[in-house]
This record gives sequence, C-alpha cells and structure tokens, in this order.
Amino acid sequence: MTKQGDPFIIHTNLGQYVAKNIIIATDPFQIPHIPVIAKELSNNVIQLHSSQYKNTRQLVDGNVLVVGGGNSGAQIATELSGERETYIAVSKKLNYFPLLLCQRSIFWWLIN
Repeated sequence: MTKQGDPFIIHTNLGQYVAKNIIIATDPFQIPHIPVIAKELSNNVIQLHSSQYKNTRQLVDGNVLVVGGGNSGAQIATELSGERETYIAVSKKLNYFPLLLCQRSIFWWLIN
C-alpha cells in the first residue's frame, strides 16, 4: 500500500485499487491490535474495538460502520441499527443460525 497525494494505492494479487479512504481491521479476538496508521486519523473519527464497546451512548450522532461480522460485530451492528443508519463491512456473505429450532430457542438445544 502506498499513498500518493490524496488517494491510497493498494496492490493485491488481484490487481491495483485506488481508494480515498481505507479501513484496516485486524485481530478477530478480544485483544485489540490497533495499527499505527490509525493514530493518523482525525479525532472526529471514533474508533472502538468490540471489546471497548458498551452501548450506543459512546458514539456521536450520525451513521456508523461496523467492520467485521463475527458474533460481536453482528450483535453490535444489530443494536446500533435500531437507532441510526448502520453499515457492516464483511469479506463474505454472512450466514446465521436460526433463533428458533422446532419452536424452541437455539440456546435450549445447546444446553440440553
């Protein structure tokens, strides 16, 4: 990845991409790893790792982007979407288990 003036130039094995903004998301676990480049973002951009998120009051008004669709990301996006326009960025189509199976909570089946 390089930066030439305003755009970023991203080189991949599939070709080259030019982007005005990029998101670097790492570590699918509870311990956040914040890339050094994140410190260069404007203070107007609020960045929270899922382990730091408590509730919607932590955020300012406006749209929100949740990066990652694992359990935490999907749950946070669902909660935020009840109050504001929410976008979720994932690398592949999300698949979810049903909440009910044979008229019982999926959690009932997991603990019985």
